[in-house]
Amino acid sequence: MKKFILTLIPLLFLTFYSFAQSSVKVVVKGLKNGDSAIVRIQTSQTAYFSKKVYGIAANADVSHTFASLNNGKWSLSIDVNGYLSPTAKVLDLNNSSLQVEITLTQSLNSNFTYQWE
Repeated sequence: MKKFILTLIPLLFLTFYSFAQSSVKVVVKGLKNGDSAIVRIQTSQTAYFSKKVYGIAANADVSHTFASLNNGKWSLSIDVNGYLSPTAKVLDLNNSSLQVEITLTQSLNSNFTYQWE
């Protein structure tokens, strides 16, 4: 019986740990009305989520929450045209709720064109 209990305790802990959930609220600042950005969060190749957010009137902050994320290291990035954006951030989730602010700066050179060859 003692051996059974000693085997059961680590299994219960492992089950609890594997079902632990975290969330990340992303607040995008500086996105102008009518512009859009894609916010991405991923861990390895096992999970990948993205959300397209749109600028709203009066340049108000735009937010989105990625819920039910497993514990571990996650990479948070943003893809937006016409803005300078920060590099990806690595988040270490452990049964927590985080809020991350991403501040965008509009690019000064809006005449950039790329010719595909």
